Amino acid sequence: MSFFDNNKTIGLVLIIIGLINLVVGIGIAVAGWNDDTVNTNSAICYGIASIIFGLLIFIWGFSVRGGPNDQAKVLSGTIRMVGIITILQALFIALGAYFASDNSSITNAVWTAIVSMIVSIIIGLFLIWVAGKVRGANQNIISKGLWIVLIIVFIIMAILSFMKLFDGSYDFGSLNGIIAVIGAICVFILYLYFVIAMFSKDVKAAMGI
Repeated sequence: MSFFDNNKTIGLVLIIIGLINLVVGIGIAVAGWNDDTVNTNSAICYGIASIIFGLLIFIWGFSVRGGPNDQAKVLSGTIRMVGIITILQALFIALGAYFASDNSSITNAVWTAIVSMIVSIIIGLFLIWVAGKVRGANQNIISKGLWIVLIIVFIIMAILSFMKLFDGSYDFGSLNGIIAVIGAICVFILYLYFVIAMFSKDVKAAMGI
């Protein structure tokens, strides 16, 4: 069994990503209380959004590690989890954007928050639909087209996440920078797993390829 078709490996990667986002979310929320230079309400909302992501991905990672080595199930489950998280985060991200906005344009801030929330919910529902197709729901020509699209998207995201490691945005000399780099490496590994999983017999069979 290779590195990238082992559910325990990808489960650990998910656990690390979840843990990092959980810690970051708590840090952002705490900073909102203690740092006078930070917008308290906005920081708390963004912190809660990050905590939601971190906690659910952390839990999902353990589920993956303890589950069957079925790449279609792992891939579709991860996409579905991100879709659910996107929906759950929608309100808090919208509120965070609202509280961070200029108080002189309340009407615009409200509409921006509402649009942001609606878009997030639509994206979340779309991801849940994609997860169902990856798992094998209603195999048709759309499934085959989606298989190609997902491969392209995952390859692009893998390349972008890898290139970001070398764009100078990370401070390799600080603890926060090192944690951020570890998280970025895990994200790169996750997308690389997605690419490889798309060519697995599990996913190809589920999507009718």
